[in-house]
Amino acid sequence: MKTRTDARRVLAGVLMSMGAMSFAVEPPSADAIVAGVPAQATEGYNASFQRLESPRDDRHVCGATLIAPRWAITAGHCTNWVDGKGNISGKGTVRAALTGSPVGWRLRLGSLNASSGGRLVTVEQFVRKSRRLSSAADLALLRLARPVGATPAPLATRRPEPGTQALILGWGYTGAKGGWGDFANAASYPRALREARTSVWPGRTCGLEPQESGLCVGGERGRPAPENMDSGGPVLAEQPGRGVVLAGTVNGGNYTGRPGPAVYTDISAQLKWIRSYTSGQRTIPRDRPVEGPGLAGTAVVDRCSAAVIRVQSSQPADHALLLTNGHCAERRPPRGKALGARKVQSIVTINGAAGNAIVRTSTTRLLYATMTGTDVAVYRLASTYAQLAESGVRVLSLSERGPAAGDRLSLLSGTYQTTFSCRVDAIVPTLREGGYEQRDAIRYGRSASCEPEPGTSGSPLLDARTGDVVAIHNTHNVGDRRRCSVDNPCEVDPSGKTTAVKRRGYAQQTAGLATCIVPGSRLDLSNPGCQLTKPAERVSTD
Repeated sequence: MKTRTDARRVLAGVLMSMGAMSFAVEPPSADAIVAGVPAQATEGYNASFQRLESPRDDRHVCGATLIAPRWAITAGHCTNWVDGKGNISGKGTVRAALTGSPVGWRLRLGSLNASSGGRLVTVEQFVRKSRRLSSAADLALLRLARPVGATPAPLATRRPEPGTQALILGWGYTGAKGGWGDFANAASYPRALREARTSVWPGRTCGLEPQESGLCVGGERGRPAPENMDSGGPVLAEQPGRGVVLAGTVNGGNYTGRPGPAVYTDISAQLKWIRSYTSGQRTIPRDRPVEGPGLAGTAVVDRCSAAVIRVQSSQPADHALLLTNGHCAERRPPRGKALGARKVQSIVTINGAAGNAIVRTSTTRLLYATMTGTDVAVYRLASTYAQLAESGVRVLSLSERGPAAGDRLSLLSGTYQTTFSCRVDAIVPTLREGGYEQRDAIRYGRSASCEPEPGTSGSPLLDARTGDVVAIHNTHNVGDRRRCSVDNPCEVDPSGKTTAVKRRGYAQQTAGLATCIVPGSRLDLSNPGCQLTKPAERVSTD
């Protein structure tokens, strides 16, 4: 039973565990401007880049700059978006797309506040220069749905000389813990734009080789500097004869908190590529539709995978239900007991077939969570089934029948944005981990196509024949600690003998849960056939 996936896996640099990094490969994102001050004014070209997957209410993930009426520039890793090809092949692979037509991306331009004011414009398409994070490659262009009536930022035509004064801007993290240490705490990010005046250094100060094109900018001892969610933001500097120009952008190769200036992408070295798109010489291809349901209906909540589910009695007007692991709940259920219904408001993103977020909603109540007997949590969402259907969301049906040994299952990970092909090796009467026990757990057969990693907790498993949810992934044995401890589950036979095998994975059956869900998206633990562990306290499940 894993703890919630590391925040870096869920929004690495921004949201990335996606793609080449996968809402799963995670170099620290480049990094509000630490040691900066609140900005008193801003230009119409300065933008907050906002996406559905952000842990923040304002949806900010990165900085961006308007460089043409319908074009903005940001860091490449800020556009992490899976390609909807290899990631739904059932092999657990994932790759970042270089182009795409995303859902829910937008820019807020010309405002000091990332949540209000200025111009709010939809991002229609993006093109990324490379999947690499080097200063010469971590760059992307955003094509806007309409022209913006603001003056674009002039682009630098040559690299600023060492000693040139520069201005850096951003809405990123400012707390003392460092962006990775407090990533999901929305209160740790400023709503108001911050800025810092600093200077350009010789490339060698940042460890850049002479042939590398990056800019070295910031304080000699690492402050002022960008932090998490400042990625893609601008470096503005004076160019003789041209005034203030966009000289650079924060890239994903930055490691925040190091004692020195930070590396930025050098805009002057990228002009040919940039202008090939803004001039119309090159165009961004349209997305190809994904064949089949893919990852549709998967979700992410509190850094765990999840699934939007329904039972036979569910109606369009009912508020939708979300299924994940009990160990993903905001408070771990007590041993031998369960958590009853309570108000819980958490951001939820729901994926389309390709595995990218298409809807942002929230939980309103935790209806139930336990790690005793099984490892499940059920939430009620703010959105109804009808509202989700209007947004193109697929809802997964919860089966009333469990799988048998030999059955083929598809594991769909919302956090990793990929699928695994698994087989039921055996039904384990008792699985023990960290003082908790679960009954009739599913053990996966060993296969290269079924190796879910930490961060895939809560992923639904679908019957390969019916497409219905029959189980939920909850743990696998990492083999580096005491047997039966957390992350080292063991099987217990009738005589009490324990067996633990490194890299074995397990899931919990969900057929018993279907019996407990009654009309109106409610749980009735007294319903005939419902055998879920009872809550530690008496509370309503409405």
